[in-house]
Amino acid sequence: RNLEPDLEALSKLCRSGARALFVIHYLGWPQPMKELTALCQKYGMLLIEDCALALFSEVNGRPLGSFADYSVYCLYKTLPVPNGGLLVQNGQVLAELSTLELTPCGFLAAAGPGMQLMLERLRSRWNGLGKTLMVLKRSVGRAGNALGVERIPVGDIGFDLHSVNMAMSSWCHRVVQSCDVARIRERRRANFLRLLRTLAGHATLLRTELEEGVCPLFFPILVPNKRAAAEALWQRGIGAVEFWNEGDPAATGDAFRDAQFLRDHVLELPIHQDVTAEQVDYMAEQVLSLKLHI
Repeated sequence: RNLEPDLEALSKLCRSGARALFVIHYLGWPQPMKELTALCQKYGMLLIEDCALALFSEVNGRPLGSFADYSVYCLYKTLPVPNGGLLVQNGQVLAELSTLELTPCGFLAAAGPGMQLMLERLRSRWNGLGKTLMVLKRSVGRAGNALGVERIPVGDIGFDLHSVNMAMSSWCHRVVQSCDVARIRERRRANFLRLLRTLAGHATLLRTELEEGVCPLFFPILVPNKRAAAEALWQRGIGAVEFWNEGDPAATGDAFRDAQFLRDHVLELPIHQDVTAEQVDYMAEQVLSLKLHI
């Protein structure tokens, strides 16, 4: 239940003829890469790192994603961009990937989601404009529909083969090139530690330490009823996220009780780089007032 693998059980699975090991760095925390790398070398498996939730995290000064043969990153989970992801080849470079022709992302397809991101940022900074900005946000969405703008779904577990070769937008390129990585890490870590100091001993925490190099995606807490807790916080202006609502249908039953427990009870509190210290304090007050602990 600490979001890390059972190495003994994993070793048994690797002996059964697995060809690849897919490692997910949950919420920015690193998996035991020394042991996992050794396991792949022992059984001749490909190692793939999923850094969708750990874009700027490191372990011992080494970026997550640099241990594997291949690594994947999601940009919109950490940065204010409408789309975009990365596939990194650390070892053998596949010609099929190097010569892949990507379909450009049209301006209108990125402009709508981009405008919604800007409005959401304004709403979070000036609460008094909340209703007006939400009306504008919905208007942007309706305008996109009226113009017949094609939208590529993000933020869900769907996989549309027709859109798999869609390139990131030029907007995303500019944001990635201009972002201040050091500041992003600093703000996220400071927000996490500020929440930790206030909630420790009063909320049920999934992580009680923030190791050097970790760039946390969210502040995870355990709550009795994840959906009810998220709705209560949203009503108070806090964009809490229900962790891992959708899972693999094959990963159910007694063999996956720990995974099911986390899916049922982990709630994520926002600590991104645009969250201020005052907003962190307000968030902590609301969590304490709602008595969100198990």
